[in-house]
Amino acid sequence: MFLDLIFGSTPLNPTCKTTAVFPSEIFQLPHLQSVFFFHCFTHTKTTITLPINRVVSSSLEQLSLRSNPALVGQIPPQLSSLTSLQVLTISQNRLNGQNPTSDFQLKFIGTP
Repeated sequence: MFLDLIFGSTPLNPTCKTTAVFPSEIFQLPHLQSVFFFHCFTHTKTTITLPINRVVSSSLEQLSLRSNPALVGQIPPQLSSLTSLQVLTISQNRLNGQNPTSDFQLKFIGTP
């Protein structure tokens, strides 16, 4: 069984607190297939971090980060270690850096 997590300002999904920060633990969930953060990181500055020296989710196929103005910093190159990732959506955030799609077969949607 695989799991999809959706957070944000949509009628059917849980909203995020103004103090929400990016939960790097999501990369350690072995059955996580998709995760969506829409308008979650709005007040407290946060960055995307992947666990160091830990196995990351090999089942994650889709990561969507949309409309998160407090999501800042570099797009981590370690995203290429997510070998099952097929869709990465990054838009309306304050991320910068290189597009990680050059390292593996990934359909990149959006702009940093």
